[in-house]
Order: sequence, then C-alpha cells, then structure tokens
Amino acid sequence: MFGKKKPAHETFAPPSAGAFGAPPVAPALEARPERQAVFKPGSIYLSGGRKLDVIVKDMTASGARIEFFIHEVLPPTIATAIPGRGKSRARVVWQQDGSAGLAFEPDERAYPPAKAAGSGQR
Repeated sequence: MFGKKKPAHETFAPPSAGAFGAPPVAPALEARPERQAVFKPGSIYLSGGRKLDVIVKDMTASGARIEFFIHEVLPPTIATAIPGRGKSRARVVWQQDGSAGLAFEPDERAYPPAKAAGSGQR
C-alpha cells in the first residue's frame, strides 16, 4: 500500500474506469416520465398575487417547462394555472434566461396561498 511498489503486471486505470478499462456502469436511475411537447398559454402567480403570463413548452404529470418574456427572478414556490391541469402550486427547480423548470407540488390543496392571520380589515 503506502511506500510499496506495485508489481509490474498491474497497470493504472483511472478511478472512473470499470473493470479492464471498460467504461463504468452508470447507477440505475429512476425513469423520468416522458415529456409531452405542448405550446399552451398559462399563468403563474408571484408573491403579492401578481400574475405573470407564460407559455408552457413541455409538461409531464410531475412538472413543466415554461417560458416568459420579461426579466423576472422567480421565488422558490409559485402558484400555477395551466389549461388542462388547473390550479396548483409548484417548486421552481431551475431558471435561466426567461425559462424555468417547475415541479408540481403533490398537495394541491395549498392553492391559493392562505392569507396571513390578522390581515383582514376591520
């Protein structure tokens, strides 16, 4: 091990290589749901209830890719309204240059956001 020379018959293979220099076998990944290419209008609702119109570019049962045409940094969680899906909450997974990937929250009862206690007028 330390300080000992390896026998001449052993060769160095990079740690990423598998047995006999073959490419490593990728770990089993959970299959992703097939994305459905769509082009439909939708809306997202930001903090304070501000509405932003978007285009849904592709969608699965668990998420969607949206595009919007203004420079806006989205919060981590938003409310969505997409025709054919209805209203739900979603987590922003990624965002880049007017596009964002959303993961729909499993508990859709969270839509619309509840008003804070004591925020009513008297």
